[in-house]
Amino acid sequence: MTYHQTRRRFMRLGLLLSGSLCAFAPSVHAQEIQSPQADQAFESTDIIVTAQKRQENLQDVPLSITALGSQALENRGINNIAGLQTAGLPGVQIQPFGGQQSVIEVQIRGATTSSSSDAGRESSTAIYLDDVYQPRAQSGALSLVDPARIEILRGPQGQLFGRGATGGAMRIVSGEPTGELGGRVTASYGNYDAQKYEAHINLPSIGGFSFKFDGVIDKRDGFTKNIKSPNIARANDFALKDDKGFRVSVKWQPSPDFKAVYAFNYIDSFTTTEWNQAIPRPSFLPAIALPTPAAQAFYGATAIPIWRGPVPLRATRPDQSWTPLYLYGFDTQSRQQSLRMEYNANDDITIRSITGLGYLRMDSMTANGGPIVAPTNLPGITFDVSQLVPWKEAVAGVPTGSRIYGIIPGNSQSYLKSRFFSQELQVVGDMGEHQWVAGLYYSNEKIRQQASNANAGVFYDPVNTGAAVVRNFGTFLFTNPFYTNAAQKAGLYTTVDSRSFAIFGQETWSPEALDSKLHLTVGIRYTDDQKSGLRTTDGQAVAGTILTNISLPVLTAKRFDPAATIAYDITPNNNIYYRFSRAYKAGGYNLVSSSVVLNGVPRVINFTTEVNTAHEIGLKNEFFDRRLRLNIVGFYSEILGQQLNVFAIPPGGITPIASTINAPGKTKTYGAEVEATLFPTRGLSIGLNYAYLHQKLPVIPVALDPQLAPNFIPAGATQISPAMYFPSNSPPHTISGNIDYDTEFADFGTFYVHLDGSYSSMFRTTNRQSAGNYLVPRRLQTANGRIGVRDIDVGATKLNLSFFMNNITNNNARQGGSGFGDVFFMPPRTFGGQLTASF
Repeated sequence: MTYHQTRRRFMRLGLLLSGSLCAFAPSVHAQEIQSPQADQAFESTDIIVTAQKRQENLQDVPLSITALGSQALENRGINNIAGLQTAGLPGVQIQPFGGQQSVIEVQIRGATTSSSSDAGRESSTAIYLDDVYQPRAQSGALSLVDPARIEILRGPQGQLFGRGATGGAMRIVSGEPTGELGGRVTASYGNYDAQKYEAHINLPSIGGFSFKFDGVIDKRDGFTKNIKSPNIARANDFALKDDKGFRVSVKWQPSPDFKAVYAFNYIDSFTTTEWNQAIPRPSFLPAIALPTPAAQAFYGATAIPIWRGPVPLRATRPDQSWTPLYLYGFDTQSRQQSLRMEYNANDDITIRSITGLGYLRMDSMTANGGPIVAPTNLPGITFDVSQLVPWKEAVAGVPTGSRIYGIIPGNSQSYLKSRFFSQELQVVGDMGEHQWVAGLYYSNEKIRQQASNANAGVFYDPVNTGAAVVRNFGTFLFTNPFYTNAAQKAGLYTTVDSRSFAIFGQETWSPEALDSKLHLTVGIRYTDDQKSGLRTTDGQAVAGTILTNISLPVLTAKRFDPAATIAYDITPNNNIYYRFSRAYKAGGYNLVSSSVVLNGVPRVINFTTEVNTAHEIGLKNEFFDRRLRLNIVGFYSEILGQQLNVFAIPPGGITPIASTINAPGKTKTYGAEVEATLFPTRGLSIGLNYAYLHQKLPVIPVALDPQLAPNFIPAGATQISPAMYFPSNSPPHTISGNIDYDTEFADFGTFYVHLDGSYSSMFRTTNRQSAGNYLVPRRLQTANGRIGVRDIDVGATKLNLSFFMNNITNNNARQGGSGFGDVFFMPPRTFGGQLTASF
């Protein structure tokens, strides 16, 4: 059955269900369920979440959940998933993959993500926008047009949220049409020429139909200026952003018992990569004896003492590039449609249908190598090759005395197009002692990806023709003047088709004989997955063989993922629970990095499923008349066949790129998390979070190492040291806190202050310590604040005026790196003002 045939059949099913629900809608008169938001109010109030497919008080749900409502998101200036990286979420690490603002990795409790921006890989955190699964990592960086709340579920969530939830799940819920005339408009301005404009308009209900229109423009200049040159067509600044988007939603509610909400989301985003550079070897790094295999290369380098010679290195982000650098960026377009229908069949049973249709396109180029080594004594626009001492002799094919006009970084170019369809049917019941949910799920994703990698190149004029160079730019070489043995990897054209079918169910029994204090929950999910595809390589020579038209091995998974919980209400405000859960992440392909010839037969190396089994014990408490909320949890998990994302260099000096391997055996993780919120007086709340995490990887043998394995390196390579592999994105300690205060001014609105800060101990951002190089650990600490006045009456309009500052201390913390002694940094200090008018 083809993708389009399958989609049409499920759309017919959805329409049939819609017609059936519409037919019954007028005849039943149950009370409509309201949707309170999960805002952390400035006094102890219930926080309503829907983590178990039903509305529940967060304190009653036997899961580790953090919920941020619209006010909390506004106070922190969060308008996409990337913004959560400084929110101090316990047990959660969020960062851009390889410095790419457009590709966001979300890792929970040590369940790392091998970037799902690649067509052959999946995420470890299941992300849902309005209950529609988001399969590609690019979605996490796109601006959210109107988020009402974000829920973060920690620990395996496979039973209700399916594959890709080995670390947990994230639910983003948008605001629905209200059916009443009203809205708000927002404008903000800050340094780096940051501008943001929002509009959210609700129209009155007409004939049972309600309409809501949302729009956003969010843009800013780059954090590192790129020196401009008329000889370089694209020299964008580093870390710039330009997002535009809108959302149209329509709600039809002919009776209190039936509603259908259709939404169309559109986002057009352009970003560029963060500045990436080498830094001196930190003094705190231990001396590790690493093997140096044959043909060791760094971005095409051999026999050059990089970073150990006279190259000036800095551990800070520069204000501008050291020479004009070609930099394109990431042009991303996303369209998503969703249709959610809900029918209250009676007081006890609710039937839901959730249909999603998504389209994602990204045309991108990642700069890897050009800015890594940055001599400070080079002229800004043009310079002579003789000035490249001591690398003058290393410039293969560039005559001494040639004028060089610019250097292109080592780059990875990719064009990805994803089409995604999903259909979920749910039946939710609440029958006295029994609460249950059952459902069916189907999804299909078809991906097309074209990718190529090249070493850094030089734009130069070999004969010094002067002005003629401006018209005829000269010669482009795939040669980095700082390194030798450069090579280019030709285009790879890939098609990947994935489909998934699942049936799931869960029941909670609260026996009335025990005053409904005991809650026993069991659930299970059966999943049938399949992934296949075709890869065509255009002229890539590996071991003397041209690879073309490789059929990717068909990957299948038929599995059961159970969950079970025992919870007991000690008092109405205090409960304890134990939870067992399991989730898996589908296998995939190393489409860009790992094509080899084994025994004369071309093949693509694939990796298999990852399964996370976890145990969790938690306490949820409210003390002192609910003035103190204290949640404590301890957990232990074993990840079988964890998919490790490593950077390695195949022979021939090809640019190092990411590969994914399965760790043999089990990766063992244990830890604890504490979330405390104190409401000492009216208008004041104080939050404090702490998380401890310990993870131990199994020993990685030579046969699994993509750099030292015999498939890549000739015989004679030494045994890999276990010390060369580390848990990634798993800080042992993280601490975060926030203070919120508000007080009413007489006849002049409400004054409020928000402060938050977070700290994490040192951790690595990639699993593998590359041979002959060093992996720079990351320590993250930041503080943010906002001060303002809201609810200022101006006729029929209320104003909200605020001023904000993020990264108050301008901390130059390392945000990540590839494992070759290079880093990219977290955003610098940003500040500005914001004005919102509500009517």
